[in-house]
Amino acid sequence: MNKMQPLIVFMLILSACNQKSFVDKREKNMTNNNGYVENGNSAIDIFSKDLNKKTQMLFSNKDIILVGLNNEPYALFASTKFEISSLPPGISNNLFQIKRVLLKSSFLGNQINELQFIEPWLAYFHKVEYLTLDHIKLKNLNVIKSLPLKYLILSDIALENRGEIINEFGNLKTLKYIAHSSLFTPAEIIKIKKDLPDVNILLEADFNRKVEKGEIESD
Repeated sequence: MNKMQPLIVFMLILSACNQKSFVDKREKNMTNNNGYVENGNSAIDIFSKDLNKKTQMLFSNKDIILVGLNNEPYALFASTKFEISSLPPGISNNLFQIKRVLLKSSFLGNQINELQFIEPWLAYFHKVEYLTLDHIKLKNLNVIKSLPLKYLILSDIALENRGEIINEFGNLKTLKYIAHSSLFTPAEIIKIKKDLPDVNILLEADFNRKVEKGEIESD
């Protein structure tokens, strides 16, 4: 594998602003000169081998942002309240080909009092390789265990059945990277690495730095 070319990293602003200004900022700040959608403090890292292709916002409402690449769905940012039926038919037809998803409890402000559970609809995205879970509570990994995940970013996550979930990470055989916000203990990292000897487990901040420097490799 060769070192990747500079990466496209899409970022969301998840601050306590009203919905109109939130949408305005998203539409205004889709990209900057560095290839970022530069909107704040929670990120999904989205890799593109061909940076000459044009990204655009295909659809957005209070619960999702759908980013397109050459007019095809490319990345989905969704809250747990997102419903697939809310999308226009022309967009939803190709939705499940997406390889990049961020799922967050809510887009409406930073202060979220209760973590939400992962949504069952995520299992329908059977090609997802890059997944960020932000402010999510996990009962188990059943919803994502059949996904061909390569990159899993766990930001502000809680584990309900901790011991069982740590064991279940061993079923995610396609994983190359797990990034986390101080979620795992040293003993848990050793356990996961024993089950997945080829996986790289990094703190989220270190992972993001490597992404920005082009030090993360991809097929």
